[in-house]
Amino acid sequence: MKPKIITHDLLVIAVLTLITVFVWIGTDIYRIATRKTIPAGLEEQLVTLSPNIDIEILNQLESRRVLP
Repeated sequence: MKPKIITHDLLVIAVLTLITVFVWIGTDIYRIATRKTIPAGLEEQLVTLSPNIDIEILNQLESRRVLP
């Protein structure tokens, strides 16, 4: 009788593991499908900045007129 019980227990564990794997895959697919992408305007703003200082731009800022 013992071999049948062990086989039955292994079958239950295998079925529960299989169900867990399917639920896990299903939730990952749902999460990927509902993930929002970055809007185009925001993507343009995320451009990396240059670490070099542009002296010409600094000169242009100094030469601006201040409005009263």
